[in-house]
Amino acid sequence: TVAVLLASVGMSWSADFKRGWNAYRSGDFATALEEFLPLAQIGHDLARYNLGVMYREGKGVGIDDKAAVKWWSLAALNGFAPAQANLGLMYDKGEGVTKDSHYALFLFQSSAEQGDLLGQYNLGLLYAAGGDIDRDTIRGLMWLKIAAGRGHQQASQAKAILEPTVMS
Repeated sequence: TVAVLLASVGMSWSADFKRGWNAYRSGDFATALEEFLPLAQIGHDLARYNLGVMYREGKGVGIDDKAAVKWWSLAALNGFAPAQANLGLMYDKGEGVTKDSHYALFLFQSSAEQGDLLGQYNLGLLYAAGGDIDRDTIRGLMWLKIAAGRGHQQASQAKAILEPTVMS
């Protein structure tokens, strides 16, 4: 009976998430919020991620960077790479949180190592820029090349600018 219960909970998660995702895609953010919120509260990381996006962009809710950080933090703690990448941006820019480039680096690294394209791109940029962390143009170029090779246009542009300075 436990397996049947778990299977039915999983199916419910899936059906509710799909209903929320379809509503989100059609611009019905009130329904998306209604579907995502209970899932996020019980640990559904993709629902948490999507709530973060909704709060960051003000879709169906007021723009609220602290709420975005809250939802992305919960998903990031579970190793959800897209949430780690978005949360890294918030820490890198100091939006909704106190700026912390070292924590941003940690989040980008974790996300990038899982293959998240945004994490790879932003890790490359952070290493290339340095600033509050030690600049490492070789690592920066490496991550930008990885992201560019996967089709990230901005990474291709950044790589083209950085590469001649590293190679000279």
